[in-house]
Amino acid sequence: MKKDLVLGAVVQVNEEEGVVVADGFGCCGRNEVLVEFDGGEIKGVKFTDLQPTGKVIKPRVDNGKCRGCIYWNGQECLRYTSARAGILFGDGNGAKRLPLRIYPHCQTEEGAH
Repeated sequence: MKKDLVLGAVVQVNEEEGVVVADGFGCCGRNEVLVEFDGGEIKGVKFTDLQPTGKVIKPRVDNGKCRGCIYWNGQECLRYTSARAGILFGDGNGAKRLPLRIYPHCQTEEGAH
């Protein structure tokens, strides 16, 4: 991964904003990075097709809003960390909500997905 594309980095791909996430299963090629877009789409994007914004998401946990989310471990949000893939393919600690919106919009979603 390029040095300015850390986990949680916000990028522009065409007109759409996305967030760099961990590629825990090696789905991307050598010249790609895994990007999550608002609405739940996740895909490999070539470095040449994206533009870093300089922002990095560091979610502020709201225990009331984050409770029940698969990425919340009771203290912090692990969505934009290397633990992401393990959480998605594990039991999610019994959590019922898998957010489709990117942070901070994920905190306003209702119900399980």
